[in-house]
Amino acid sequence: MYIISHRIGDLGRKKLSSDAKVIWHCDVESAYDAQLKYMEYKGFKFIRFWWWLRYKKSERDESKRTYKELEWEE
Repeated sequence: MYIISHRIGDLGRKKLSSDAKVIWHCDVESAYDAQLKYMEYKGFKFIRFWWWLRYKKSERDESKRTYKELEWEE
């Protein structure tokens, strides 16, 4: 499960079993950066093309807003 460390990830963490463990993490400034790093980790080579096909332009633009801009930094 892909979970953001911010408090908005609390719902996802509640769904995990007590023996769940972190297998990968990264430090990024936006959801877009997180997806890029995750797809690179998984070995996907065409992330930007995939991202362009999957999301509307407005969604792509929104995902590039930094966590600081969204006031999600703790």
